[in-house]
Amino acid sequence: MKYKVYLSGGIFQLHPDEYKTWRDEATWVLGNMGLETLDPLRRDFAQRGELTSADVLELVNGDKEDIDLADIVLVNAVRPSWGTAMEIFYAATHYTGVFKPEIVAFNVTVPMSPWLLHHTDVRCATLEEALEYIGENYNG
Repeated sequence: MKYKVYLSGGIFQLHPDEYKTWRDEATWVLGNMGLETLDPLRRDFAQRGELTSADVLELVNGDKEDIDLADIVLVNAVRPSWGTAMEIFYAATHYTGVFKPEIVAFNVTVPMSPWLLHHTDVRCATLEEALEYIGENYNG
């Protein structure tokens, strides 16, 4: 089985260095472990200018579909956003049957929000620690 990892973290109003670099690194490392990444940046709407209601629907539904397909949701919590929080909540509460993706957050600060503590399964200090955890528990 090839495990799938959804890459969740702030995008809106951030510089590409803040939202793209960690995703590129995670994709490379996870790919070398035999895991597949689901990166919301492939639905990059930044080039479109102002989003229409159809764009918003396509973007949000695409992210939800990816989360539904994911075995793991890897969350960069260094600069969380509304979208990140909603992705965490969606992943933690919206599933059918017995399947629920494991939610692994990194760049978590202390004290931690009770909401983040309640809705994540694993919390790590760094991306490297989170990737190590995934590698140890999801041998691709």
